[in-house]
Amino acid sequence: MPFTEDDCLESFGFLSDDEWCDGQFWVDKTPDDNWLWSFAFQSGAEIIIGAKSAVVQIEP
Repeated sequence: MPFTEDDCLESFGFLSDDEWCDGQFWVDKTPDDNWLWSFAFQSGAEIIIGAKSAVVQIEP
């Protein structure tokens, strides 16, 4: 699916630069401040956010 036609989130979780991390993951605890949020789409596109908070507004 081309990125321009992709409007479906496939998964979301965290990413880390630590050696044990080999892709997106999720935890049942407070996330580490150094981890990044990862939003992966079906096309393979990924949005990575490195902030304590973010606001997203989506309009048709």
